[in-house]
Amino acid sequence: LEGAKLQRRTTPVQGKSEGDPNYSINLSYDVTKKLVAKVAYSVASGRIKIEDQTRGLISGNQNDFAINENEDLFAIPRGTIKVANPNLLPESSKNWDFELAYYTDFGGKFSASYYLKNIENFTQTFITPSGTPEFNEIANSLGLDPADYVDWEITTTENGIGTGKVWGYELSAAQDLRFVSFLGDLGRNIRFFASYSHSKREETNTDRISSRPAASDLASGGVTFSTRRFSLNIKGTWRDYVFNGDKATFRLPDDTTVGIGEFVPSAL
Repeated sequence: LEGAKLQRRTTPVQGKSEGDPNYSINLSYDVTKKLVAKVAYSVASGRIKIEDQTRGLISGNQNDFAINENEDLFAIPRGTIKVANPNLLPESSKNWDFELAYYTDFGGKFSASYYLKNIENFTQTFITPSGTPEFNEIANSLGLDPADYVDWEITTTENGIGTGKVWGYELSAAQDLRFVSFLGDLGRNIRFFASYSHSKREETNTDRISSRPAASDLASGGVTFSTRRFSLNIKGTWRDYVFNGDKATFRLPDDTTVGIGEFVPSAL
């Protein structure tokens, strides 16, 4: 037990993180008794993990680094020096959301919405190979002799200059069967629903958006039946193919580089 405590010891982290507040402004306007327009503006941020390889700090070691030597003696690079960066800013987005909804007299809702997100402060991983002035400068600052790390590389993460944009629209409909007279009150317990959404994504000087697979077209629909003590939900979902990034590359005799990508769900 004492040995396990030594191996799994914890050290308090002394530090704090500050940033701009996240806020949202929401407005709603009744165009008519059945038609409602909504608009919202919000600022959101996603905090980085305390430790994610080169993206943070662990055990209170601020500006720490880890030396990982490749087990394959003939591999290039021979190893990697990962330098943590606890001063990373969180990714942030500025968001606009618009919706126009129509409510029927019989418990139904039909709506159309549009959204726009502008994202910045993406984290980018930078690789510095040995034999460069930058590698020597970083190694010396860490107290390492560059001559001992030939064919190595240093990796760290910083907030890049890249930006991203995501926008799209959604159409949705939901209606119960209260208007079907012969069902009586039972019609209120049966509800049909359907939705379709389309989105587009752009990025500049970054690949952080394309590295996160997401469907461009998504549709779903179904029916629910619910009472005070019982509920049943039948739902189906469809999505288009999602590009999951390049998985391999090869070069043709004419020096043309060809990439092999993966789509989810994978299909030929």
